[in-house]
Amino acid sequence: MMKLFTLRASASLAALGLGLLAAIPASAQSRQVTTPNVTTADGTTSVSLNGATFSNQGLVGAGRLDANVRDFRNETLGSFSDMAINLSTWQRNADGSYGGSMFTLPDRGPFDGAIDYRNRVHAESIIFRPLTGTAALPQSPTSQSQLTITPTGGFTLTDTTGVEMTGRDPAGSTITRNGIVYPIATVGTAAGHISLDAEAIAFRPDGTFYISDEYAAGLYYFDATGKQIGAIQTIPALLPLTGGAVNFNSVTPGQTGRRNNQGLEAMTITPDNKKLVTILQSATVQDTNGANQQTRNNTRILVYDISATGTPTNPIGHYVLQLPVFNNNGSGAAPDRTAAQSEMLALNDTQFLVLARDGLGRGVAASASTSGTPMFKSILLVDTTGATNLAGTQYETGNTPVATNGALVPGITAVQQVELVNMLNPVQLARVGMNINRLPLTNATSLGEKWEAMALAPVLEEGAPQDFFLFVGNDNDFQGTDILFNGVPGVSGALDGSGNNDSIMLVYRLTLPTYVDPQALQAMNAMAPDVLYGTRMAMNGLGTSATLPAMRFLNAQRGWVAPTLRTQIWLDTDWTKTGAGASPLTGLDVDTMATTIGFDIPLNETARIGVMGGYRKMDGRLAFGSPLDARAWTIGAYAAVATPSGFYAQVSGAWIGDAKFGEIGRVSAYGQQAQGETKGDGWAASGEIGWTIPVGRMTLTPFAAVDYTDLGLDGYTETGASVSNLVYSDRSFKKLSASLGGELGVQLGAIRPAIRGGYSVERESGDETAIVRLASAQHSMGTVDLSLANTERNSAFGEIRVAMRDGPLSGYVSGRGRWGRGDDDARVSIGASFAF
Repeated sequence: MMKLFTLRASASLAALGLGLLAAIPASAQSRQVTTPNVTTADGTTSVSLNGATFSNQGLVGAGRLDANVRDFRNETLGSFSDMAINLSTWQRNADGSYGGSMFTLPDRGPFDGAIDYRNRVHAESIIFRPLTGTAALPQSPTSQSQLTITPTGGFTLTDTTGVEMTGRDPAGSTITRNGIVYPIATVGTAAGHISLDAEAIAFRPDGTFYISDEYAAGLYYFDATGKQIGAIQTIPALLPLTGGAVNFNSVTPGQTGRRNNQGLEAMTITPDNKKLVTILQSATVQDTNGANQQTRNNTRILVYDISATGTPTNPIGHYVLQLPVFNNNGSGAAPDRTAAQSEMLALNDTQFLVLARDGLGRGVAASASTSGTPMFKSILLVDTTGATNLAGTQYETGNTPVATNGALVPGITAVQQVELVNMLNPVQLARVGMNINRLPLTNATSLGEKWEAMALAPVLEEGAPQDFFLFVGNDNDFQGTDILFNGVPGVSGALDGSGNNDSIMLVYRLTLPTYVDPQALQAMNAMAPDVLYGTRMAMNGLGTSATLPAMRFLNAQRGWVAPTLRTQIWLDTDWTKTGAGASPLTGLDVDTMATTIGFDIPLNETARIGVMGGYRKMDGRLAFGSPLDARAWTIGAYAAVATPSGFYAQVSGAWIGDAKFGEIGRVSAYGQQAQGETKGDGWAASGEIGWTIPVGRMTLTPFAAVDYTDLGLDGYTETGASVSNLVYSDRSFKKLSASLGGELGVQLGAIRPAIRGGYSVERESGDETAIVRLASAQHSMGTVDLSLANTERNSAFGEIRVAMRDGPLSGYVSGRGRWGRGDDDARVSIGASFAF
């Protein structure tokens, strides 16, 4: 094994010499770095792109794993070609720490694909305690203790037939399955296994995930257990061809296509789970000038639409990213290298964080450069807006170059970019006890060479909703002094002979105004419809309750042998249970207590009018226990006619002028509870006609009734859920209910019991959609136009009422329920009046 490492070091030196000999001026289109790109910024730095300002608040922590830690297969764990934090587990704890779990991805294993390393995904738990100060810590591995990483297991990756994949170099061997050409190993225990050099991993909400491959420059799709369920063959322009034949080996470049060891190094899924985006590590062979490494600067970004199928055939977006170029020795001379990219994260569907770096730092030989520090390690903010889309053109379907000698061909506009995080910051690295020194030798706290993994997690502070922790992890190439693979122990280490090259993660705090947090977006899409439905049901309930007290009072007054012809003051109290209606998943369950006072004036023996005013108090919950609280004042009037023949007609109208929703709760992402406040107003009207027919001692009254509400609810902004707070737009809605039924009653001295029942049909109108958006995300992806589910409920209803009269005093008790589409509702009312 040590012999293989020696060969690798020799190859690196040879490549370095060849690059120096072939150095030519780099394209002026790429950023040129001729001396070490080192910064000593101690505080926040900011950049602007397309009208938004992004800030790097600096390094706030680090963590490490010993290079010799064993994984779930009792082999050396290696480290981080990529990582994915399981955001559904991410939370902020009461003590200010954070916790969660993550998956990390090793690549093809040690020794550059020379052994049968079975591809796998590791699982870890993490606890993060951000730094609270800026003082330098001792240069010791114990200083990188803010992030605790604990391996918890993992699983191997298998192909569509269930056979484990291998990191073994396939040389020129291929196999075709379902039209996809795969690299396949043919040597030793790896023979017959698909070869995979895993470089990036990206999960979908359902647990399925993608892995990008460096060998094939392809994308593989896996189920949640790690079994392959599909693949995306790379575009013709990236397919490595030699003599017209596909050759996926990692040692020598083809004549066209991806360069050896420069495949799809980065991959991400947009926060809305609709697009899969990947970047070639550096330019294709046809886009470079032979072995001149500084001309590898024009690389490709591919965008696939995965909203309809997980394995689309062709990309919908294809752009050029111009990588920085640098002088490997930092001497000030012309650039002779390209800062190849090694990782990306999607902020939305056009903007990405991209990690571009040199090949210097802990892990490589001291002779790799005469520079005492690395040259370039930065995280770029990239935007495809305005860039030329090459999808479907000859640059994609063939091998037409997009660049000549490092310069883009005329007519192609590259993506925009700015430098957001410069990792070569000795002042900030000192906060976690690290340095950027590489000569004469690195030490255990020197910044590593290969930074290849990134993940974002929210800070979850109400006052900083768009602040996120950026986790950046290194790939240590399994360089440990006590390694174990396939049951064979060995000794490795950093190539400058300085010992273990531990796995390290750095954590930065960034302000990303255009980042659409995927968990917040999912929570909005899942829960906002319930809030819209529940508040609409609640407002309709308040509206309807404004007119019904007068109708109940009039119904209780009617039917007596001797009607009251004196002025009355009356009181109606009402308790209503409102359920989720036709949308039980909303979990709506509210109680409304209403009190109404009225003043009734008889005009003659057949007609009466009155006025009323009331107060409503609503308490309950929406889905999953989210609280709902509302208060409203109402004022209204009514009129009624009852003829001696038995015909009657009555109408009631009311204004709901001050409906205040003091608490609208919503269970949100990351265990947070969002709260909102708003107000509404509107008016309601009710009418009923009927004919009371004597049937012996009893009366039978067929009737028809209508209830109408015209209501509005103001938009509002939630608080309490930081990155997940939502903004709701104004809404207006109308509802008409038509009922047919009958009432059977009898007067028994001072009491008059009655039973009524019937069937109601409801129709709604008004706004059919509502705009809801994430309050803090400055991107259209965080805005949705949601269809409003109707609250129509065609239902049967029944009511039992007992009216009483004793001289000037009268009253009633009634209970009403309705059954049909959706949850049942119930109402209990008690009324009393005094005639004077």
